[in-house]
Amino acid sequence: MIQKYRAWIKDKKCMGDVAMLHWSEDLPRSTELVLVRVTVRRPDNGGWITERYKPDEVELMQFANYTDVKGKEMWQGDRVR
Repeated sequence: MIQKYRAWIKDKKCMGDVAMLHWSEDLPRSTELVLVRVTVRRPDNGGWITERYKPDEVELMQFANYTDVKGKEMWQGDRVR
């Protein structure tokens, strides 16, 4: 299964798709996340742009590998009614 993430950008109050996660290179198998690249829709022309954020500037959510009855993807942290 391919892991898929999205990110809530705290200061912009918008959601984006995670394009890449950058980990620290200090150790062979580091667990320290140092940079998140997020693709978001541009407000001016509706196009897409990839921006860089520090881990504390975003809240990561992992795809739960489930869909609801309408086929919408369910993510970690989603509220189900």
